[in-house]
Amino acid sequence: MKTNTRLFLTTYEADYPWLYYLLSSIEKYASGFSGMTIVCDNDKSLIPQDTINIIKSMPLDVIYVDPPTEKPPAMTRRIGYMWQQIIKLGWWKYCDEDVCVQVDTDCMFKQAFTPDTFKDKDGKITWNYRPWKTMPQTHWLPSTLKLLGLNSLENQGMMGRYFTLTRDCTKKLIEHISKKDAELWGWDFCTENNIEEFSEYCLYGSFIENIYKKHDYSLQVWEDSVHFQLAHAHISCKYWSYYGVTPEIKTEYESYLKDES
Repeated sequence: MKTNTRLFLTTYEADYPWLYYLLSSIEKYASGFSGMTIVCDNDKSLIPQDTINIIKSMPLDVIYVDPPTEKPPAMTRRIGYMWQQIIKLGWWKYCDEDVCVQVDTDCMFKQAFTPDTFKDKDGKITWNYRPWKTMPQTHWLPSTLKLLGLNSLENQGMMGRYFTLTRDCTKKLIEHISKKDAELWGWDFCTENNIEEFSEYCLYGSFIENIYKKHDYSLQVWEDSVHFQLAHAHISCKYWSYYGVTPEIKTEYESYLKDES
């Protein structure tokens, strides 16, 4: 039986210009999804209506949440950065589907895609890795080891621009790292455990590879990020949102939205 898959995005005011282009590319290129959910911080402005109105081809839910205002003493990252990771791992609270594809706001799709785009030839969801030893820095390794309770890890599981998560795996991961029922997941996890930092996708990838073996994933290890990017460049592109949508990026993004002659 085919499983419904939802697109899931998190955003906040500074990323609205990026969101406009991402939604435009989703409307142009996406099909086969049961809907989309956008979770947005409720501390500043609302998402512009003309941006929301872009999506016409699938059901869209926009949910505003109040972000935390205080962080634990040990936390080295800004609150918003860590808060979005808490939301991403709590995606299943905001929709009914058992599977979601998460996409960062500063990504842009360049060709047609469906939920099957993120699966292998046998229909298993792909999760991409690269060996830690090939990386110039291993910044996320200590927090991943600590929260998962592992002594070593061979691969880093944050390779890509989009990540497919399942409800069961996500909740099992939450229960493993929090030692609480998944329904209690929220910012309290950070404050009660004085969390310094973590990467949600490093945690998820290492969890399914090393701990929760009963999963529906095809694990793919890439030699390095260059080979991965070359293999996936035709599907999407990504820039870091911190630097804003420059005129050059705007021109490039708009070229992907033009109708082919």
